[in-house]
Amino acid sequence: MKYTPDYYSDQLDTALVDNEKVDSSDVRGKIRHQMISYTAAAEMPIASVIALAKLPEKARIIGDSIRFSAYGAGVTLDLGLAGADGSGYISADNSTTADDEDLFLDGIDVSSAGADTFARLYEGDANAQYQTEKEVVLIATNKVAVIPAAATLKGEVFYVVD
Repeated sequence: MKYTPDYYSDQLDTALVDNEKVDSSDVRGKIRHQMISYTAAAEMPIASVIALAKLPEKARIIGDSIRFSAYGAGVTLDLGLAGADGSGYISADNSTTADDEDLFLDGIDVSSAGADTFARLYEGDANAQYQTEKEVVLIATNKVAVIPAAATLKGEVFYVVD
């Protein structure tokens, strides 16, 4: 029996049917990996921002996780992105999309030791497969309570480029 598809994925439709170039973050891109490790040297006040990892322009974030020590009662973290250029925007035009401190995780409970995932499609995470428009920094922000000295945050970021 001859193979004849009735339908195509969006990527194959672009490449085979429309004969256009497919973005390398969709097909045959290279997977990159960054480790994240942070230990608070001193107590961190409310609204402190921790820069965790720098991600390049057009990086498609494909799956990530964090692990944290017990931060104490009432402490929550947000996880998001900020423009690496300090413009206050994560959009390439520096005017459309402002830095988003909770793009991936909003108010996760870190009062006791644990872990969380973000940007994972197969787990239904918000903003799975998010693609950066310019160089950005992955940030964690504490919003509710002081983070104690020696609190730790570890993780990994996987993304596709090239």
